[in-house]
Amino acid sequence: MFTAFLYKEWIKLRTPLIILFTLQLLWLLRLGFFLNANRSDNNIMMWFDWMWGGKLFFSGFSPLPAIIAFVIALAQFLPETRDKRLKLMLHLPLSQYRVIASHLLIGLAALFTLCLIAACIITSYIYLWFPAFLILPALLSILPWCLAGVCIYSLTAMAVMEGKVLYRITYSSIIAGLFLWFTRADYHLWYGSALPWLAVVTLFTLPLPLLSVQRFRQGVSA
Repeated sequence: MFTAFLYKEWIKLRTPLIILFTLQLLWLLRLGFFLNANRSDNNIMMWFDWMWGGKLFFSGFSPLPAIIAFVIALAQFLPETRDKRLKLMLHLPLSQYRVIASHLLIGLAALFTLCLIAACIITSYIYLWFPAFLILPALLSILPWCLAGVCIYSLTAMAVMEGKVLYRITYSSIIAGLFLWFTRADYHLWYGSALPWLAVVTLFTLPLPLLSVQRFRQGVSA
């Protein structure tokens, strides 16, 4: 069953994923060209800014996981709800939660893969042009942005499957708030001790689409 869902989701997601991967890669290559072109005195200044000023040279990456998550969720669930295909699937002799969990797992795997690729490339830049001990703090600085992607993905899927307009507006407001909260920092280890709380919020949002799918199956609308 999961293999069938995987193939179906690949058909839907392949074009958006290729576009997202290309745009992310172009941004990362631009960052790499900038670092390489300024690999002497300017890199030393960036290192000082990072270590003593806390300013991250890769801060432009902060909104990308959330944007990627938003696009993936729309590409996955908007066609399903618009064409009523999701309602048909939910009436198959399968657990509705298992069906939606399979979709969510595939979407999160795609998001995780793109974030992992970006993190590896940024890490390689640090290894090439900065002290190696900065790699772990850089990854900890990137982590909240990736957690933002997970939250935005879950809440977007929840909003798309929700039938009531008022609820959709509420979910959209929460999405905007979480986006601003998780991605506001462009400084070294900005969140620091708040990381456990961000992880708790992320775990809380993961099962939320299952609530909307129950309402979707029952035909709850505006």
